[in-house]
Amino acid sequence: MSPARLRRSLLVALLLAICAGIAMRVGNLTTRDHGPDERNYTYQAGLVLKQGRAAFPGFIAAFHRDIGLPPPTRAGFLYLLAGVMAVTGRTDLMAGIWLSCAASVISLLLVARIGWRFLGPTAAVFATLFYAVSSLPLMTSRRAWQDATVEMLVLLLVLFGGEIVSGATHWGWSLGFCLTGAVCLTMKEMPAAIFLLLSVCVLGSLMRARSDVRQLVVFGSLWIVLVVAAVCWLVFLLGDWRPLVEFPRMTSAFLANSPYSRANESGSVLDLIRGFLMISPFAAFCFPLGLVVLSAPRVFAAEAAKDRLMACFLACFSLLLLAAAVFVPHHLNFRYICPVFGPFYLVAGVGFAGVTGAILQRFSVVQRRMFAGCCVMAIVFWAGRDALTFESRFVRPDLQDLSIRMVLDAEAGG
Repeated sequence: MSPARLRRSLLVALLLAICAGIAMRVGNLTTRDHGPDERNYTYQAGLVLKQGRAAFPGFIAAFHRDIGLPPPTRAGFLYLLAGVMAVTGRTDLMAGIWLSCAASVISLLLVARIGWRFLGPTAAVFATLFYAVSSLPLMTSRRAWQDATVEMLVLLLVLFGGEIVSGATHWGWSLGFCLTGAVCLTMKEMPAAIFLLLSVCVLGSLMRARSDVRQLVVFGSLWIVLVVAAVCWLVFLLGDWRPLVEFPRMTSAFLANSPYSRANESGSVLDLIRGFLMISPFAAFCFPLGLVVLSAPRVFAAEAAKDRLMACFLACFSLLLLAAAVFVPHHLNFRYICPVFGPFYLVAGVGFAGVTGAILQRFSVVQRRMFAGCCVMAIVFWAGRDALTFESRFVRPDLQDLSIRMVLDAEAGG
């Protein structure tokens, strides 16, 4: 098969994977019960819709009475959800579910875009398909949680930051990165921290390049203006700057010591590995292969990712977030590490593309066709298995959270 024809075939496969992912998200929005986070966010967003800024003194007082509630520093999500309520005319939980579903669909498109742009067609198809049927993003897409929106924002940061580091000079990429980051600051502690981390990476890359001082000035100016605007907006809503520091610290302390966290979010790295193997065994096997491919560029030079720097960043980013989930006490919950979902499958795609590409080079034409056919059948089989796992162990039991204990108990009960 000619390279052009192969590329067209892979593009068709990518589009089919995207369609399958969208269908699974739109077709699984009905749930029997909802958790406290969903009800709290819906209630608070409804008050924001009715009262605007006047609702925040009540949120602050309620948070001081019960620090288990979502802190009002996450005002960006409340206003976003209130906006969805205003557009749809729904003020119940469905508004948040529709928001999560839309954000998850955009995340699916972003995974496909990042994979095709930076890693190559084969890695993109693999990553997009397994991300499309993974129980993790499918779960966040059907709940009125923040997590699908957070994941979408982080993937936007990765795309914008990757384009800047790769040499894109249009100011729109810097605006997109800084504007998305400013929104992250108003959403949750995790995306805010990731934004600051990625900002350091992008800024360091621009300073090392020294080829376009104008771009560095534009990026720095937009970053300062939009970050200051986001912080000032939060201070305006809360009436003081101190809650921006105190409330996240109080929430972190509560999560580390709550009975629920100790019972359901405690575990080891082996528990995390078991969770990934239960949810997506083939991709979990290919993820370490991706690390091997990236660590041995001479062996896999021809088959490695198109942009090795981006692939290495995705691998390091994934390992950092997974390590944080393991080493921070009582934080082993897949919801907390939702930004890792896309990068995890993208690195797995690099592993699959690198290893299969190296094998194909050593085969004859007939052997290549047979091996390629076997690979396609294996991918379809394991992707179907992942989709069935979502249905049998997440949808039917109506799983209420993605804490490690709930996920592993779902395995035991399946």
